[in-house]
Amino acid sequence: MNENKTALEHDWVDPDDAPELTAAFFDEATPKINDEVVSVSEVNEAFKKRVGRPKSANPKKPISIRLSADVLEYFKSTGSGWQTRVDEILQNYVTLQR
Repeated sequence: MNENKTALEHDWVDPDDAPELTAAFFDEATPKINDEVVSVSEVNEAFKKRVGRPKSANPKKPISIRLSADVLEYFKSTGSGWQTRVDEILQNYVTLQR
């Protein structure tokens, strides 16, 4: 009756007992992508794919610009994405000028 109810029962495996990953291991492995068996060439192609955001057709260009301290402080105080908001305001201005 006084047994420890918080004791966990599990089979611990010493990580040092893990098998060595040899060339033979990988030769016999079954490559999968999203739980689907694929060829080695498909795995190689998947690793070639670029990760991250796709390239924009109209990429923004980095510049250096001098702004009044109060203008910069205001936009920075609006939080993350403040440079995008400055860009949107300038885009609107350009549109109105055309």
